[in-house]
Amino acid sequence: MARFSVDGAGKRSAKKRKKVSGSAEESPGSMSGVAKENQPTNHEATVKSEERVKSENEEGGQDESASNGNGAFVRIDTDALDCPICYEALFHPIYQCKNGHVVCSRCCVTTSHKCPVCPELIGIRCLALERVIESVKMQCVNAKYGCNATLAYSHREAHQKTCNYAACNCPDSSCSFQGSTGSLSQHVRTNHKKSAVEFRYGCHFPIAVNRLETPFLVLIGSDDRLFLLLNKNDTTGGNALSMICICSSAEDHNFVYELSVGDDTMNLKLKSSAEVTNEWKGVHPAKVFLFVPKDFFAFSHKIIVNVSIQKCKLPPTSADGNHT
Repeated sequence: MARFSVDGAGKRSAKKRKKVSGSAEESPGSMSGVAKENQPTNHEATVKSEERVKSENEEGGQDESASNGNGAFVRIDTDALDCPICYEALFHPIYQCKNGHVVCSRCCVTTSHKCPVCPELIGIRCLALERVIESVKMQCVNAKYGCNATLAYSHREAHQKTCNYAACNCPDSSCSFQGSTGSLSQHVRTNHKKSAVEFRYGCHFPIAVNRLETPFLVLIGSDDRLFLLLNKNDTTGGNALSMICICSSAEDHNFVYELSVGDDTMNLKLKSSAEVTNEWKGVHPAKVFLFVPKDFFAFSHKIIVNVSIQKCKLPPTSADGNHT
């Protein structure tokens, strides 16, 4: 029973891959390029074996179970598991030409069944490689942030796009912290408490924004999600106020916020849905914002903003990704 370890599964190789020409021995899909056991890796994911491997020889890179015929520890470069044309993960059905060059089913169609390496046509199922890829399991790249999912190699990218543990970045440009939504909120409470306000969904609360000195304020919801009340100052005209949510991109809720400035005699109000992102890069929403003219609070450097945020559960999505 073999157990597999995948090298570099967390990200694409930085080295640009080129199409090769020549014999089958030069095939990008060849499984012969097995990395050495002591070669450093970016990310490893191990296929769970039915038989537990007892130990591993660190110097020779050999599994003791391999010596008695029970199994072997194999390390595979991820390039061997990706389509040589589109560089996406191979998944069944996988096709090959008679020289052994493989492509994914989509590229097989787009190339009109012509092999990108040799003159032969592609149309033979590569069942052996399909079985290998189906057997490869790996941890999510967000395991260090709390995700315990074990994924098929061909499904890893789809999961990572919707993983609830995707890393979020601290909005403070001088801070390099990264973590899940919950750990980020705890980080802000500990290290950036002065710029943070905690709130409850559905409740109105006032916030004082300095016209010139407050680029954003952090709002922490009762579920540990972070929101930024953004303040873009235009010294000639006024201030543009807007809201974004910092959390993983995979959310089953829509966050509707209200911003209002003024009193019963003169009032400015905005109601919109908060944009969701895992990192604020200093860019303010260009289409949706509440503009407060410079003379609205002529005798004060502060803008008193009444804020309310509602958490609305979205309907389930259909197979095509649309909400039903």
